Amino acid sequence: MEIYIKDKLRQRRVLLNLSREKLGELAGVSSQLIYRAEKDGNIYMNSYFKMHDVLVNYKRGMPYTPPQVATFDTFDEENY
Repeated sequence: MEIYIKDKLRQRRVLLNLSREKLGELAGVSSQLIYRAEKDGNIYMNSYFKMHDVLVNYKRGMPYTPPQVATFDTFDEENY
């Protein structure tokens, strides 16, 4: 069974009980972008990594602090 990015984003967001608006606020992207990503999966990698950071590091009931180094910034282009 194949699961695409759009399905994984929505599943994780719902699991964490986050609205699109709240996820957008925490990730620094618009709720419209999240809607579009969940609808057709067509988003820029930079936006995906911002949402991914929140969806991996967010804990319900705890204040969210973004990681010191974003996932996108750890990508080493010299090795690819």
